Amino acid sequence: MPDNPRRLNPPLIAAGVAAVIAAALAVVFFVVVLPDYNDRTSANSNAAHGQFTAAERTVVNAATIEAENIQTYARATFDRDWNRALAGATGGLKSDLTSRKATTLDALTKGKIDLTATVTNAALLGPTDDGKGLIVLVTMNGYQVQGKTKGVPIPQRLALTMVKVGGKWLASDVSQRGLS
Repeated sequence: MPDNPRRLNPPLIAAGVAAVIAAALAVVFFVVVLPDYNDRTSANSNAAHGQFTAAERTVVNAATIEAENIQTYARATFDRDWNRALAGATGGLKSDLTSRKATTLDALTKGKIDLTATVTNAALLGPTDDGKGLIVLVTMNGYQVQGKTKGVPIPQRLALTMVKVGGKWLASDVSQRGLS
């Protein structure tokens, strides 16, 4: 009997290649596409287009809390208020706050005032230029409180640069933005 090498059947080769491609596409779908889709729809499956993802809501909430914290100080609870503001800050902002503690308390004491702020709106502007953080725009009203009298609202718009440090979003920079 002559030596007759067995040849692979072309339809079997095509089926094998198709199976490998299908497996690769399945891995991409389950590892890349589906988690992104779940993140966009997990909090509210009926959410309108353009609503925040769960991660975006987390950073915007952290920014609004820090915006209020860095502008809300009562003389009676100043150290606790100051520490709360520092807890949400990092980098240059934390250094700036630390260097201004005595000056801030002195101004509040001499003026016999307290400061409070309330956020009215917040928006996620997008990533920082280096891609290591997110910028959140916060519109708020600041108030001087003298005794039990709250002064007129002082509208403010702040851009907070938020960075993730140890799993927590912290403000690393704050800048004033004009109101239109």
